Formats: sequence, C-alpha cells, structure tokens
Amino acid sequence: MQGTFRTAPVGRRAFRFTSFGDLGSGNPVWSKSSVNGVTAVHQVEQFEPVVHLMNGDLSYANVNQANQPGCWADFMNNTQVSSASRPWMPALGNHEIEIGNGDLGYSSYLTRYTLPDNETKYPNNWYKFQVGSVLFVSLDNNEVVYQNSGAYDATTGQVIYNRGYSNGAQTAWLERTLAGARCDDSVDWIIAYMHQPAMSSSAGGSGGDLGIRQQFMDLFYQYGVDLVLAGHDHDYERTYAVRGTDSGTYLRPAVVSTDTNVVDTSKGLVQLVLGGGGTSSHDDVYGAPDPNAGGVPIAQIYTEYEAYKVAANETEDATWSAVRDPNTTFPWGIAVFDVDPGAHPGDQTSITMTYYHTPAATSANPYPAPIAYDSFKAVRPRRDGWLSDASKKVAVAH
Repeated sequence: MQGTFRTAPVGRRAFRFTSFGDLGSGNPVWSKSSVNGVTAVHQVEQFEPVVHLMNGDLSYANVNQANQPGCWADFMNNTQVSSASRPWMPALGNHEIEIGNGDLGYSSYLTRYTLPDNETKYPNNWYKFQVGSVLFVSLDNNEVVYQNSGAYDATTGQVIYNRGYSNGAQTAWLERTLAGARCDDSVDWIIAYMHQPAMSSSAGGSGGDLGIRQQFMDLFYQYGVDLVLAGHDHDYERTYAVRGTDSGTYLRPAVVSTDTNVVDTSKGLVQLVLGGGGTSSHDDVYGAPDPNAGGVPIAQIYTEYEAYKVAANETEDATWSAVRDPNTTFPWGIAVFDVDPGAHPGDQTSITMTYYHTPAATSANPYPAPIAYDSFKAVRPRRDGWLSDASKKVAVAH
C-alpha cells in the first residue's frame, strides 16, 4: 500500500492530534478484537489529525499465541488505512509483552515500529517528539507498575514481568527530558502518554497503580506536565486538575481545581483514560459511590506485586475523578485535541479536548457516527515572552 502525508507544522501553529488505546486487530477471529477496531481507524481519518497517539495494547497478539504473526498482520493491514497518511505513535502496553519474543517480550513491537532514539540501553521503549509547541513523551509503564498483566503461557506457566528492568534509566531519562523542556521557550505543552493509568475508578478493569505515582507523578508535577493520556481500562475517565498529594493513602493525587470546563494546567495536570479504541472487551462500570466521602467512586489500586492478573489489592476514594462514561450503548471512543498556540508571545495558549463515544459497529453500519460526550479546554500562558530568565528557573524548581 502506498500513501502520502503532510509533515507536522514548524513553530507555533494550530494543529490537531487524536488518541486512544486498546485497539485490537479489527478482525474478530482474534481474541480481544472486534470490528470496532476498523471503525476506530476510520474515525482517525475522519478527524484528520497531524499525529495519532496509540496508548498501548495494539494487536493483542500475546493472547493469540497460536499465530501471533497473523494477528499482527491483520492489525497492521487495518491501521495502515490511516498510518499511510499520518504517523501513529505508540506506547508499550502489557499486551505488547509476548512469550518467545525477546527477554522483555517486545521484539514483535520493536520490529514493526521505527521510533525516536532515547539514547539509552533500551533506545525505542520510551521516547519523545515535538509537534509545534507541544512535546509528546511516550513512556513504558510496564517498567514501573506493580500489576503483572503481561505475557502468560498457560501451558508452561511462564510469565514475563518487566517491572524494574531499566534499573531507573527510564525515570532518569524522563527527568532530563522534562527539565530540558521547561527550559525551552519553544515548548508550551508537555503531554505524556502511556498505557496503565495512575488513577482509574474502573470496577471492571484494573484500576490505578502506585508504581506510576512513585516513579513518574512527582516529576510530572515538578516540571508542569499538562496532560497524561492512558488506556488499559476499557472505558473513559477524566480527572480534575491534580498536583501533589493529599491526606489520602498511596500518594493519592490532590485536586487543585474542580473546574471541568476550563482548566489551567500550569497549576495541575489532567489525566484521561482512553481505553476504548476497539477491543472486544469493555468495562464501562465504575466503583460504587462511597457515602462516607460525599459519594465519590471507590477506586481500585495496585500497591504491591501481585501474581499474573490477580485483582488490585487496595482501594481509595477517587476524589480526583471528574467525568466518567457509564453508557454501555457507546463503549468505544476517540479523543480529539485541537491546539491553539495563541497569536503573540505571552498570549494564552489552549488545547480543546473533545471525547467522542461510539456504538457497536455492524455489517450494515460499519462506521457508526461518533457522538460528542465530553469536552474541556486546557489553558496556560505561552512560554515565550511571559517569564524572565530568573523566574523560569523558579518555575522549574517548583
């Protein structure tokens, strides 16, 4: 298949990007795949982004062990309808860990994608790239999470558990990257995308993970990461703006603003769970309200190592949860982000996010129309012209 593409804009320009995780091959003969995987690729093209972010769990070949290459082939044939015209930039998910494909199980993934070099021993497992005034940072959460939901061979009992494999190299790289970005006047926005979420009130999925909070969240707060995009739980959830920790246990993120329409992300980041790309399984059920905490959902969280696919071992009140999508009629979805860079140095810049959810596709209607469900505007001052050199250093330090 041949395709053409338009390169990303240089400098501060308006552009659009899209995101979801947990896609599947689009061919329902494979485990964890549905025809909505085809629908999702069609929707990426419908919104015409400059770049699409794929938040982990791509083909699900690791649960199709009898013919992993065949599952990957169907995934690539499906996604090339879009990726021939625009880059699809992935993050590693737990289903990219495959028995028999290298020590970490990543060989199939790394063979199929040419990704930016992070200049470490693991050059493509995490990476960064910039479009306009937005720095995108792709992370490998398999390396920091407590939950073990990677490759498992039921016949032999073999499990690949990747926590800690880089011996801190990924976290050190992340700190260098974020510190450099916040001293770079060309970068207004920092967006991290990954697979497993730090926060999730899903009752049918996995929930949050303390490992992400321990390794990444303090760095996100310190260097002013704006948005964190995840997947893993097959539903939609948006947090309030959070920064630091509150009086709860397990480093529970502290809410700094309950505004759900316009959010100043220079004061706190927003995390989104976007796990409804097209997989055949979907959660759409959230934690029961805690009457002793104002009715906020009760969220699951992993706080220690658990054997393969054991449920989360602790719970917390999800004080950080702002918006959820419990409508099981529309279990899939795509997030669309429109970047407005502002016109002049020192202006306010914004990113408007709209989440569209989607009903089940059928042979008679393979491309059901996405329906807008949730929207908000993230705002912050541009980095050029609004801070002196001295106050930039203070901003980075805090």
